[in-house]
Amino acid sequence: MFHLLLKRIRQAVGSPASMLVSIFFILFAVVPGTPLTGATFAAQPVALEFVQSPATSSPSGPSQSQSAPAKGKFLVASRRLGDPNFAETVVLLIEHGQNGTMGVVINRPIEARLSTLLPDVKGLQQRTDSVYLGGPVGRNQMLILARSRSQPDEALRVFEDVYTISGRTGLQKILDESGPNAKFRAYLGYAGWAHGQLEMEIAQGGWYVLQADAATVFDKAATEMWPELIRHGEAQWVMDRKNRRPLLSGRNDPQIFTRGTIGEYLLATLR
Repeated sequence: MFHLLLKRIRQAVGSPASMLVSIFFILFAVVPGTPLTGATFAAQPVALEFVQSPATSSPSGPSQSQSAPAKGKFLVASRRLGDPNFAETVVLLIEHGQNGTMGVVINRPIEARLSTLLPDVKGLQQRTDSVYLGGPVGRNQMLILARSRSQPDEALRVFEDVYTISGRTGLQKILDESGPNAKFRAYLGYAGWAHGQLEMEIAQGGWYVLQADAATVFDKAATEMWPELIRHGEAQWVMDRKNRRPLLSGRNDPQIFTRGTIGEYLLATLR
């Protein structure tokens, strides 16, 4: 099935350069006809085709050392981000480069069980793994992240001991080797940005960038992820501004934080 998927990608995008990002992510189709409780997943193109972003000057924003997006980092939606696809989300970046950026939303579980979507994978029936809505693109496709001490066969490392694994075969190997202790998460769909688009959204205050950690991805409750990380993101933003430029000047301060946030408190203490 995976080879068939690659064939469809080649037919859809044509050139090898256009295929790079699409092939990099090991996505496999969900079982046709399987009902998904709690969400409707419309068919999407197999290959991700990035839209060319308009040329823009580099707006001022937090320093590159803190805010530069990269593979293995979290995007934390700011309180001002109005897009319903990403409001109060945490996105793990899977890849970031010249061909654009891809990631998965890690804090939006749906009611469907992974054992229901993949009934042919042995060992899932004894587990209660939820499925997560990974983003607005390709919601009939699945990406699996796994935590492993050693790199699984045909897996791609994201950060630390976190890998994307190759479809049903890769998932079955993880289950066979680790049994009930296997740690993985399944995501339907993904998020994508054209080259330069994400940097522009970050500079406009739409996202905070934090280093990812495996415990958040695999152990923390979905409802706790964004509330905790938004506090870290706002605090980091304030401290970064304090370190890289003179203190903000009263009326000209950008109104990035809403009343009652930790950011407002820290801004007040820095004046």
